[in-house]
Amino acid sequence: LYWFDKIEPLSSHIQKISKQIYVPGSHVAIDEMIRFSGHSKHTFRMKNKPISKGYKVIFLCEKGYTYLFTYESHIEANKEVSNIFGLNKTGSLALYLVTQLSNRYGACGMVRTNSAQFPKELKVEKSIRLNWDILSGVVVNNVLAIFWMDNRPVHMLSTIHGIKGNEWKVLSLRQHLRETSSNVSNVQKVFGNEVHKEILIPKAINDYNHFMNAP
Repeated sequence: LYWFDKIEPLSSHIQKISKQIYVPGSHVAIDEMIRFSGHSKHTFRMKNKPISKGYKVIFLCEKGYTYLFTYESHIEANKEVSNIFGLNKTGSLALYLVTQLSNRYGACGMVRTNSAQFPKELKVEKSIRLNWDILSGVVVNNVLAIFWMDNRPVHMLSTIHGIKGNEWKVLSLRQHLRETSSNVSNVQKVFGNEVHKEILIPKAINDYNHFMNAP
């Protein structure tokens, strides 16, 4: 048996009851790792992530609670989920969970610039130094691709945000960058000598930062 087979029928029962007794609200999040540091052929390694090694279990969460979940494995394909054209395995699993929601949904999240169809004009290397708050966007197949310059280049995709007009900006209390930051000289012009400052940032960035942990 694989490790995820051992949690049946409890796994299916938990999710069945979740659907019966709870309806998620407007802000849900997808998470994808359970920390595990032992020896297992089923673990994944993900550098530069809060959990760099563990089992890849894709969770649909809200307010710190798990609503639905499924798994990914190197060894065996997930029989419940078909790979979707244009998405990798993890993306297909995430969409599988989201499509079980009863209401319509949109999404936003960070993206790698080497992803398929990401606009070339928005690809900016991490080492590039630009003025803080440079913002640009391109719509590709009804998805808004976003570039924003913070202490480093930030790249996002969203189906629920825009970037033009004050309605897509929000005040956020931001902390001054460390002196070791690669873009500190440009950000210094905004913060001056202040350690914290309320400044306008793109709503897409603020929403992602606030809701990515499904508070």
